[in-house]
Amino acid sequence: MIPSCSNAYIAAFFRSSSRACLVIVSIFATVTPILAAPGQLDPTFALSGKSVTSIVPFSNALSGLAVQTDGKIVAAGSCLADGGDFCIARFNANGTLDTTFDGDGKVVTPIVPGANDWAPQIALQSDGKIVLAGSCRYGANAAFAFCVARYLNNGAMDGSFNGVGKVVVPFDPTIQSTITTVIVQPNSRILVGGYCSSGSSSQFCMQRYLQNGTLDGSFGDQGMFFPSISAGTDNRIVGLALQSDGKIVAAGSCGPVSGNHKFCAVRYSEFGVIDASFGTAGVAHFALGTGNNQPKAIGLQSSGSIVLSGECQTDSGYQFCALRLQTDGVLDTTFGTSSGYTITAVQPGSDHFATAMIVQPDDRILLAGSCGLGVGSSVCVHRTEANGVPDSTFGTGGRTSTTYPGEGAMNQVTAASLQRDGRVLVGGYCGGGMIYSFCILRFIGLAQDPLNCALNVDADNAVLATTDALLITRYLLGYRSNALTTGAVSASPTRTNAEIETYLGTLLQAGKLDVDGDGQSLAMTDGLLLIRAMLGLAGTALTNSATNATHPNARNAQQILTWIESTHGVACLP
Repeated sequence: MIPSCSNAYIAAFFRSSSRACLVIVSIFATVTPILAAPGQLDPTFALSGKSVTSIVPFSNALSGLAVQTDGKIVAAGSCLADGGDFCIARFNANGTLDTTFDGDGKVVTPIVPGANDWAPQIALQSDGKIVLAGSCRYGANAAFAFCVARYLNNGAMDGSFNGVGKVVVPFDPTIQSTITTVIVQPNSRILVGGYCSSGSSSQFCMQRYLQNGTLDGSFGDQGMFFPSISAGTDNRIVGLALQSDGKIVAAGSCGPVSGNHKFCAVRYSEFGVIDASFGTAGVAHFALGTGNNQPKAIGLQSSGSIVLSGECQTDSGYQFCALRLQTDGVLDTTFGTSSGYTITAVQPGSDHFATAMIVQPDDRILLAGSCGLGVGSSVCVHRTEANGVPDSTFGTGGRTSTTYPGEGAMNQVTAASLQRDGRVLVGGYCGGGMIYSFCILRFIGLAQDPLNCALNVDADNAVLATTDALLITRYLLGYRSNALTTGAVSASPTRTNAEIETYLGTLLQAGKLDVDGDGQSLAMTDGLLLIRAMLGLAGTALTNSATNATHPNARNAQQILTWIESTHGVACLP
């Protein structure tokens, strides 16, 4: 007897692709769909919407998240292994580790052996390569320098990047250089930004690399933007954004070493020269709230408007805040509820530290961070409409909060990303003492109607591998009448058993069950592919031993997922 119908069990079961085992799908028990609304945890991700992963036994601090075009999730951070190393974990869309990535889903890379390699940020190239950028101890003075590593899609170091897959470039042996952000430009040049420090004073600094890992001599001063560091100033880049005309906007925190900081933005030409047409002589400053401001992120809306976010000190403590600039650096007074900005508390009675932001394709703005510090902290998320007004469709009045699972009382948020179906990923690290893990939550982002998926065979309120894909597989095996539907229809279908059989026949006749594109519809390939896809599998975990690979028109994994969405609807896949 099959022990359970959990997603994890079925995923493992069907990866085996045994023909004999497929017949056993006929005795799977019905699984009652668990529905979630925007702002609620997604129960189909990992364990009830929460994932906790350790790369090494001790300290694992996630600092970056990205979603590949095939739906896989890449998490990057620092792991306390060899003094401190870059580390990566890659997950399938459903939150399970992707074992096609370096064999176990995890990679640890000492950039400078025996030294501290810290807080890598992540960016994805259009060819699928993965770029990590952070700070590494370097040279006799052991100062931090900018360092960048690039990986192939399978997790191996990319030897075409500086010959070894990594590069360490100091601005000056006596300067401490800290990377906080990285972007890949359309021409595949890699732009990294952060701040350079001398004593207690800091200044914006950047580097740009060519595809081969060498500095781009056309940018700044031989590939670097490195102004002199004025004593008593503390100016730090926290994010970079690339405008449609190629100009670069750097957002950051600006102020004196001792005293309150402001939101600030500086615009540069594509060659790293300050653009004097932006703000005042290229720089825009804004003070929000009643005290200190700590910007953490930048994003662009479809109109080109610039959104900056972080936390602002008020009489009630620190709160989430965001402001919007016009493309010329002038504050957009049509945004928010306070003439160009918004300040929000997600939970009463605690400080709020907004450390990540997503500007969605529909221009809505999502802020994620931690509420409280240390013991008792939690994960807080706030989403607004494009104009900064709270999005009433998300959580409660645009707000939601929760904690990571079972890893102590420390919940630190460092990154957020958006999946192609609108689901929201929020990542960071959780635990206590020196024992921390990569922690990722997934929230429902959109109120997608399952009835908009043509593969919702029983026409209920969810699209599931354990009902809809099971019905399709049984039909392709030749099951009809009660043998088709018993134990495979949800508790609340809106099609009768006879209508389900007729509907499946219509899909088959229309060629809409030929998932791998080989001109035929078979349980052992097409049915298996649909089950895996609805479980959130991608890449070889989706296609291994499940496609007619010898057929000239056979689709690869990404083409299969794209075909499902374009043929049957984006609400079909997790």
